[in-house]
Amino acid sequence: MKIEEGLLFSAGDGTLCSDWLDYWYETTEREAIFSEEIQKALLDHANKILEPYGESIHQQQHHDQVDSQEVCAGKKQAN
Repeated sequence: MKIEEGLLFSAGDGTLCSDWLDYWYETTEREAIFSEEIQKALLDHANKILEPYGESIHQQQHHDQVDSQEVCAGKKQAN
């Protein structure tokens, strides 16, 4: 069982999948590669889902950040 950025990866002992996970977590270098590639794959997949709506994860993160800044600014003005 491995935890990566809040995701839990697990496989039954002695399975090909558990051997694969063990390989990628065997060294810090491999773990860094695995982490980077998993994150890229998830972002790419999320962007494909959002594409028909004219959005991307990066755009959505920017909108969320701007929205939270506006909310904070509004709270300061209200005080």
